Amino acid sequence: MPNVTTILVEKNVPAPMRDGVILRANVYRPADGGPYPVLLTRLPYNKDFPAGLAFLDLLRLAESGYIVVVQDVRGRFASEGHFRSFEQEFADGFDTVAWATRLPGADGQVGMWGLSYFGMTQWQAASTATAPSTGAGRTNSGWSPPGRRPRSRPTC
Repeated sequence: MPNVTTILVEKNVPAPMRDGVILRANVYRPADGGPYPVLLTRLPYNKDFPAGLAFLDLLRLAESGYIVVVQDVRGRFASEGHFRSFEQEFADGFDTVAWATRLPGADGQVGMWGLSYFGMTQWQAASTATAPSTGAGRTNSGWSPPGRRPRSRPTC
């Protein structure tokens, strides 16, 4: 990947969902246009609050040649709609991946990351099996939704 020196930051970029609700994302992109792969995360903790993203340097990822997308899930912070824990993440995740493939400068590939709730949003989007432009990847969750216990602990 190239070492990019100028990054554009777009805040509250609208992502329309199939039911007309608008989710908002911050997009960090190399200024030279691309094409670049997209790295996506969707979280309920506020895309503008750095503590939720402290383990990953968004600017460094963009400088390394990625378009980085951080989205507030439905009903949280800048995104429209009603928040229903985990219920909307399958469809919204699918729609967001499709939207991300069409971002200016995107090359059609989308990778996802996250831990805690925003780790689960990635699993739910990927589990639709038909989510556009997501490839099989190595995952490690170590977490499961309330009432569910994993059969064995995943490893990487």
